[in-house]
Amino acid sequence: MRRKLIYSLKSAIGGEASGVDHISEVVKMKRVALIRAFARLRFVYAMLAGTFLLVTYGISVLIRPDFHFPGAVSHCVFMVSGVLPLAYVAYSMERYERGTFSDHRTIQENMKALEALTLVDGLTGVANRRAFDEALDREWKRAVRAESVVSLILFGIDAFKAYNDTYGHQGGDDALKKVAEVLAGTARRAADVVARYGGEEFVILFGSGCVDSGPDVAELVRARVEELAIPHSASPASDVVTISAGVATIAPKGNQNPSVMIDRADAALYEAKDSGRNCVCTRNGEDVPESEAQ
Repeated sequence: MRRKLIYSLKSAIGGEASGVDHISEVVKMKRVALIRAFARLRFVYAMLAGTFLLVTYGISVLIRPDFHFPGAVSHCVFMVSGVLPLAYVAYSMERYERGTFSDHRTIQENMKALEALTLVDGLTGVANRRAFDEALDREWKRAVRAESVVSLILFGIDAFKAYNDTYGHQGGDDALKKVAEVLAGTARRAADVVARYGGEEFVILFGSGCVDSGPDVAELVRARVEELAIPHSASPASDVVTISAGVATIAPKGNQNPSVMIDRADAALYEAKDSGRNCVCTRNGEDVPESEAQ
């Protein structure tokens, strides 16, 4: 097949047109060669290759000693009839490949957007519990490797059930949104994670290495929530919505479980609520006791 193709191409360039059968064979083999040459090329390269082939063929015909104008015209017509359709095929393939790539990129972007939505709390707009769990696991492992500490603040809106009973669930949703805005606006670093832990509880997770940020940020959030002056006539702590906070700072060791951090922050939060609410309590420890591991 290869020898037949080479012979036919040579005949198309240097041979003499000896009849319709010979011309038809040449055109047939030429088209096979063009399909193989152009099918995988982009449109621009196919056009350039086709133009070069036509020019080369034209020059070779003109310099032939036995030049016959009618035969040359016939060859040129057949050559053009082969090149132009193949150029159009290459152009169509180019458009299809670009469209496929564009569709694939759009699908990837949509998938990323959907994945991001699965990490966001639908009501408050901050990170959800799943995003927080992933961030805590990541920061915990980083702290183990770097032999540093991890800090976490667990917040709880005081007497939130009584607030819902008094002002309705819509009022409760509005209060949650406002508190979430305060937390999101208080986080100092891009690495800090603000999330809704569940119900009326929120959390701020600090990246490994933040030692003294927890208590200060917790107190700042508490004060700013109180400054919102959201009426709460059913609260035993104040006549406005207030928030309590539990801070935990831990230097994790070995194979200890990140849940230890949550347990400590939760214990500190309950201590704050038992102390009259609207306050901050801290449970720190450079090392996690082995009894709290796993």
